[in-house]
Amino acid sequence: MARQSLRRGLVPGLGLILLSLSACTPGASSQASISSRPVVDGWIPPTEVSHPPFREETFRPNWLETRGGSYVYMEVLGDYRRTGSYIRPLIAEAQQQGLRIAPNASPFCLFYDDPGSGKPVQELRARVGIELERPQESRQPLFVDSLPGGTAVHACVSGPYPGAQRAYPLLFRYMGRMNWERNGPIQEIYHVSPGPDVPEGRLICEILIPVRSAPR
Repeated sequence: MARQSLRRGLVPGLGLILLSLSACTPGASSQASISSRPVVDGWIPPTEVSHPPFREETFRPNWLETRGGSYVYMEVLGDYRRTGSYIRPLIAEAQQQGLRIAPNASPFCLFYDDPGSGKPVQELRARVGIELERPQESRQPLFVDSLPGGTAVHACVSGPYPGAQRAYPLLFRYMGRMNWERNGPIQEIYHVSPGPDVPEGRLICEILIPVRSAPR
């Protein structure tokens, strides 16, 4: 949730990026598979959840059209494994500044760089954000931005949140089959708060990768 899309909820009150649900597989159009069981607080994954270990035969990628929205964020530089630790400070600071967060919004991270590209770890760019009810003014260390809508490759995955990146190769393969290329930062939306009483299998991360047609 630049992230290029802030998920505005499929389910009323969900918050953050998704948008007009439109899912398909190469050469076919179909409604996304929706689980019949709410994961937490009435939220239902908008597409079938894929479980680790992620394999081609069991992975369930989709694509959808997103619509943009305003979000407040904190800029983060450095090791992406530390990015999630900024979520609580972000929300606490937003509340202290009196910003109106969208009802039931889920926090997200936007990842702008490829850690495997050779770029120094300390220069890797990310944002930790959460959707706002409407555009608002903020003070540092927070900033407000908006995400444009567009086509995005999409998947919901279970398991520890740091492991969500293991699904990326399968999403990029799906993009290749669709003749798409990445067109913005990867967004991970974290719909279930981790805790000692929450089994890792109940943690659901929604991944969105904005795309455009690749040159032929």
